[in-house]
Amino acid sequence: MYYRIIDETAEPMEQELDSRVQSAGSARKKRASALYKQFGFIYAFAEKHQIKLDQAAAIAVNPEVYIPVIRNAHRSGLSAIALSDIGCFMPGDIALQELVTYMGQYQNLCSQADTWIRDKGSDQSYMQDYVWEAVRRRISAALPSRFESVFLFDDYFLAEKYNDQLYDNTGAIAEVEIVTRRGFCKSDMEWFLGFSTGTTVDQAADVARRYWRGIGSDEPVWEYLLDGTYILHAAIP
Repeated sequence: MYYRIIDETAEPMEQELDSRVQSAGSARKKRASALYKQFGFIYAFAEKHQIKLDQAAAIAVNPEVYIPVIRNAHRSGLSAIALSDIGCFMPGDIALQELVTYMGQYQNLCSQADTWIRDKGSDQSYMQDYVWEAVRRRISAALPSRFESVFLFDDYFLAEKYNDQLYDNTGAIAEVEIVTRRGFCKSDMEWFLGFSTGTTVDQAADVARRYWRGIGSDEPVWEYLLDGTYILHAAIP
């Protein structure tokens, strides 16, 4: 038996629904999809230099903070700058031209996509959606994408608990009848909820791999990803 937290205006009862259609209406998934290329660009830079994801994002999103430091280094005749001088508190240097190129290419990418990662708000937290999808594709294309899935629980009271914690008790709990499965997996949502962009690419990818491989944390909370069709029914606790 599976249960889902729903918005009854978006997911009507007693009708066959498609997870991909429902996911397309998610505000988080829409925004994460719109920023996917930008996050991929930042991820690649962070991976190359083994700096933290939030640091790589800050350099791209806030060039005005770093340009004066780069300019001063250039005027001093330097061709590279210490990573610690741009807030990456780790050993090593980075070429000034590489930094300038990174900033410029990011600006062009945003202009082409007509989308910018905002410095304030939830935008930067969507980096984890990119990380999860990138790791999923490396592990197995058969795993259901979070961009195309709905999320289920196998316990009514657990769904009720997270309805309160994550949605301020604004959702309804429905019983889910699975009709077809294009993809299905069981994962510990604690890996996703506890993720921080203040990690390197390797550290972030390790957490995502645990999620996709179904490895439990110390206190796992199991969620089920369904890429397929389903029917909602009134749930009885």
